[in-house]
Amino acid sequence: MPVRPVDRDVLSDICGEIAQDNCGFLYVDRAKDRIQSEYESADKSMLKAGSVTASSIEETLSDLAADDAFEFERLRPRAYYISPFGGGGLEKQIMSTLTTLFRTQMVVTAEAIRDAFDIAHDDLAFFTRELRNRRFVMRIAAGNREYFTVGGYLEEETDEPGLTDKLETKSFSGKISHEQLEDAIAVSATSDVINYLQSEGYIVDLDGEYLVCSALDEFTRGVTKEISDDVVEAFEDAGYAMPRDEYDSLVETRVTDVSSVLDASRTVHDDTLSETRVLNSVRENLESGYDIRVRDGVAVHADPLSEVVEDYASDLVRQSMANGGAATPSSVMEDVDVELDELHLASTEAGNAHVRDQIREAAAERANAAFETE
Repeated sequence: MPVRPVDRDVLSDICGEIAQDNCGFLYVDRAKDRIQSEYESADKSMLKAGSVTASSIEETLSDLAADDAFEFERLRPRAYYISPFGGGGLEKQIMSTLTTLFRTQMVVTAEAIRDAFDIAHDDLAFFTRELRNRRFVMRIAAGNREYFTVGGYLEEETDEPGLTDKLETKSFSGKISHEQLEDAIAVSATSDVINYLQSEGYIVDLDGEYLVCSALDEFTRGVTKEISDDVVEAFEDAGYAMPRDEYDSLVETRVTDVSSVLDASRTVHDDTLSETRVLNSVRENLESGYDIRVRDGVAVHADPLSEVVEDYASDLVRQSMANGGAATPSSVMEDVDVELDELHLASTEAGNAHVRDQIREAAAERANAAFETE
């Protein structure tokens, strides 16, 4: 009696379901018992074999892989693959597994991917290539090993932040320390990965910390605040007023102090920083955020200077009127002028002259108001 052939359609359906449970991989040695059990219990034609052996499974699968009507791909003896990609439920499961993997790690090893999907070591290169080709992961070539991070398609479909966004998140004022970067990478070849990030223009070495190139705006804001705070402190020391030339020189000098960082960013990134860009940012911030004003060749820190002017004007008018000799606003102002001649509130003569003029103007308003009341 002739041997009945294996029902290829039944065996194909069974093996396809098993492969879908394992990211598209079918390992005959692992799944033999399940294949045999499900085949025996499946509905088959009386003309087809009622059971299958390990050798008949392998022979039939090999035939299926050679037939374009079936989706099986033969990787090696007793190892087959059906692509899980194409928008179905298994693809979503793969995306979910990768998202979980990358949620706690910026960079992962190939072995971490193998462990997450429970695939054979011999198929690791094949599977990571599949993931790369579909932009689920992005390869990082670092030293003698391969590392992977979030790919563009995975980022688009799951909102899982990509490498650029992760670096920005880890950074502060556009920079990240060497220790923080090592902790974020957390693989054995940390230095190789850092070298890769530098060579690909993700970061710039600033001697102990790194500029995150995608966070140039944040870095500009941080540098702007740092310089602005220094300038405001200098205004406090100068009595809240200084010549415009001195103010311009102060700001330009502080911007020049970070020029090495600006130069470094220009060598690796198109969206470059420049001294002019930072200088303009600092000046705008000082004017809008700190109320630094320039008028008549003098730069002033308007808010605290106004308080000083008001306090001195009130005190000088009050002292003159308390002495009893001032009978008119003009006589009050004569007393005020005597006191102002000896007053030195700013560190420069130009600054002093401006502050005296402001106090004199405020005192005149108070003197006139005082005698109008009487």
